[in-house]
Amino acid sequence: MSRDAMPREAARDNGFGRDVLRAYNAAVRRYGRELWVTGISVGIREVAGRADASAGPVIAIHVRRKDPDSRVPAKRRIPPTILGVPTDVVEGTYAHSSNGHGPSALPVFPLRPGSSYARHNGTAATLAAVVRDNKGTLCLLSAAHTLREGGKFKKGDLMVHPGPLDSQQPAGVSRYETVHLGMDAGIAKLEPGIQALNRALLTNQLIHTPEMPLIGDILEKVGRTTGITQAEVRNIGTFSGFHPAMRLVPLPGDPNPISDQGDSGSTWYDAVTSAAKGLHVAVDPHATPPAAIATLMPEIIRRMKLTWE
Repeated sequence: MSRDAMPREAARDNGFGRDVLRAYNAAVRRYGRELWVTGISVGIREVAGRADASAGPVIAIHVRRKDPDSRVPAKRRIPPTILGVPTDVVEGTYAHSSNGHGPSALPVFPLRPGSSYARHNGTAATLAAVVRDNKGTLCLLSAAHTLREGGKFKKGDLMVHPGPLDSQQPAGVSRYETVHLGMDAGIAKLEPGIQALNRALLTNQLIHTPEMPLIGDILEKVGRTTGITQAEVRNIGTFSGFHPAMRLVPLPGDPNPISDQGDSGSTWYDAVTSAAKGLHVAVDPHATPPAAIATLMPEIIRRMKLTWE
């Protein structure tokens, strides 16, 4: 399987046929190394920011700037179909969801998804979940760039709650262990005596074992800064080096930001079933509509050999 291949489970659960997968793989080969391309995915066509499912699954090419065809050089024009599958062009520049910023957070134990969490010498981000590693050790899951904030890190570095930006006396709660950079996910071993559970802060929802997201799913996250947010899954694929991942957009008419600084590491879970589906890692707040990128939680669990607690 190539680095940017669609996970089999995601393709199966979403009903992506062989024709769609062949077209997706062809698009990755054709556009994956282009600097003006920020993502390649399977999704729903968008018209003025709204979903139009009439074309069925489309191959979406995500670009830094979407211009009229008359202004696009011929070699950069996206064909109307790839191997017979319709295409779409989506404007989006996806960058790490930042740590820090926003209102301060009070310490809350047991730790929960949505809790303020960061390096002992960092700022503030969001705790994703409680998991066990392949040795059965309890760990805290969050975004890799949260665990490595500042660029200097080593195994055993202390992680704290609340993040240093939120408290002058944060408690040491875990120790840096390892990361998976492609999915921007990482774990830190829980310190003795620290309790944590997979029940979301604010909503009190028990977040269940991860499942693959489906195009059109309505997901929810609890972020350290923005609190409770809901969004719709529009695309699944690869985005600015995050893979496998999904793109989410706010629900129609929702004026609240999809993310803000400090939400990095939030778990996106199904608003109906409460199954964990994604790890919030990136955002484009300036796109229309604004978009969030989350790596696929079932793949994080599988590739890092973790067990949901």
